[in-house]
Amino acid sequence: RGSAFAAALGSSVVWDGVHFVRVCQCGYEFDHQIAFLPSWPLLMATFRSAVLEPALRSVGRGDALDRALGCALSGLLLSNLLFVASAVSLHRLAVKLGLGPSLAATACALYAFNPATVFYSSIYTESLYNFLHFESMVHLFEEKESLLGVLVSTGLLTVATSVRSNGILSCALVAAVRMRTTLRCLVRRFW
Repeated sequence: RGSAFAAALGSSVVWDGVHFVRVCQCGYEFDHQIAFLPSWPLLMATFRSAVLEPALRSVGRGDALDRALGCALSGLLLSNLLFVASAVSLHRLAVKLGLGPSLAATACALYAFNPATVFYSSIYTESLYNFLHFESMVHLFEEKESLLGVLVSTGLLTVATSVRSNGILSCALVAAVRMRTTLRCLVRRFW
């Protein structure tokens, strides 16, 4: 609409964010949009309809955002919330891997203040992907490996792969941990 807020929000939709907002708004219309995997636009649309629209209606501003601006605001809010959640997951992972609270905090500071941070606060998949990836590693690297931990980790990595196609490479991590566990069992059994 004509407000300064709408103009500022519209100008924040840049790079691949344009495609994510369009898919969120209208679904897949063109062949080239298939490069933008469905989980992120689906999460944006769900957040828009389940959180933003009801919140705006509750304060009498149900018509404040059109569909495109609602998708853009959802993408920006989710990216930033998930960035914070991914930093928390990174801290948990670093502590779990034995780095200690101080080094874990340093890792999080480096994660939060680096040149790529612009992508974590834009309408991009990085924040969601990193959150899912870090959380999967938290569950994968349990002190005492369990089937539940492996299943949760594998499930999170599967969802991460539906966010970014390079997530498929993470299956090597699960395979390596499973191989390590198998080798430890064989060594204990036969030696």
